[in-house]
Amino acid sequence: MVTPGKLKAFVIGHLITEGLIEKIDDIKKLSIRKSRADAKLFKVRTKLVKSSSTSSSNSMIMVEAKDIVRIAKGLSRKGRIYQTTHGTHFAALVKIDGEIVSFVEDVGRHNAIDKAIGEGLLKKADFSTCVLFASCRQQKSTISKVAKVGIIVLVALVAPLLSGIDYAKEMGISLIYVKGQQLSIYTHPSRVLTDF
Repeated sequence: MVTPGKLKAFVIGHLITEGLIEKIDDIKKLSIRKSRADAKLFKVRTKLVKSSSTSSSNSMIMVEAKDIVRIAKGLSRKGRIYQTTHGTHFAALVKIDGEIVSFVEDVGRHNAIDKAIGEGLLKKADFSTCVLFASCRQQKSTISKVAKVGIIVLVALVAPLLSGIDYAKEMGISLIYVKGQQLSIYTHPSRVLTDF
């Protein structure tokens, strides 16, 4: 089940995070009618695209702890459905300068991440300079989606599962949990400046 809205972003994000395509140009035609999407690909991949984050794990991206806390707080207030019901998840793609590239809400955690990534692709975002914020618990399957597009900093507003921590470490992703003013940096802490 997918929450209505931003369905084009969802389909594109899902295709890339599941390894069925490598880039938007691999889509020959995409049509969305009400709640149905049809995608025709130039080439159907029989071998799934591998995750790309390990190749980016030495990236010089740096984020400040105080900025993570500030942005997370602002994003929590931005989710109207989330604030009203606490029955959705949100995901946001944010440049390291604080500019929000995409912000989405969905009933499914995987869907929210797919939508945020898809919208980032549509806006031609450079994922190597972005941080993904997500209100959902991170596990291997959600970390895998982030790794497929080369995002190397992921901030969760809920403590991650051990499978997420282990996979983030393996894939070279900095996994951060923020609650209020406190951060827990589970993997690759060298990208986080903590003087605040």
